[in-house]
Amino acid sequence: MIDFADLMIVFAIFTVVFISTFLISWITSSLVSKHRTAKNLNLLCPNCGASVSNKSKFCTNCGAKLNFKSTILIRNDPIYIAYRIALRFSIFITGTLLLLVLTIRRFS
Repeated sequence: MIDFADLMIVFAIFTVVFISTFLISWITSSLVSKHRTAKNLNLLCPNCGASVSNKSKFCTNCGAKLNFKSTILIRNDPIYIAYRIALRFSIFITGTLLLLVLTIRRFS
């Protein structure tokens, strides 16, 4: 069985892995997206999903009229990307370590 001390160790491992992965992911995704400006945002046509310029009045793919005030779809912010990466990675690493510890304890 897992006692309280083991749970605290698992929680500490999860926290350390999460924070370090989050910081690395956030810095990396911020550097990658730093060159983006208002001119090169990833704007998508709401009708067909094609990439369009922020100055276009009509979609070059399907010809739909574009109203950027309500239909701008922008790539995710680096902080949300970093959070998703860190959470998934931390859960995976912590779960793997927990299974390893439980397996070792069972056979020892």
